[in-house]
Amino acid sequence: MRLAGRSDDPGVDQKVLDEVLREWERWAAELLESQISYPVLTFFRSQHSNQSWLAALTTMLDVTSLVLVGIEGVHPGQAKLTFAMARHAAVDLAQVVNARHDPNAPERLTDEDLAALRKALTVAGLRLRDDDYARDKLVKCGRCMNRTCTRPGAT
Repeated sequence: MRLAGRSDDPGVDQKVLDEVLREWERWAAELLESQISYPVLTFFRSQHSNQSWLAALTTMLDVTSLVLVGIEGVHPGQAKLTFAMARHAAVDLAQVVNARHDPNAPERLTDEDLAALRKALTVAGLRLRDDDYARDKLVKCGRCMNRTCTRPGAT
């Protein structure tokens, strides 16, 4: 929403969004490289609650998932690449710490949360696709994160 235009000029500057996503992609690759090379880094956390590499990686995955679902006027090309790199980092780093997906864990994005998200995006001048495809795509992005997705080339 921070990249959305002003209320008198709504929309997203695709060039700016792509550059931000490109930087996130590079950061995720560097994160993966450093923490695979030095696995003990995975256990280090910032002393500041708002500076967590794990929270940043999760945010990247959430934002790129929304772009992949479809935001009116936003091309998903760079988001696909960023999602793929961030997903790769998350999955490999989860393996480093032997983390396992809990199939009984509650969904992170409830229907109520999705409705609130749509409303917030609308207020910012953005329109998230709102149909069965959109919900299915969000579910598929979640499955890919949990490594339960078996589709070839899934992103």
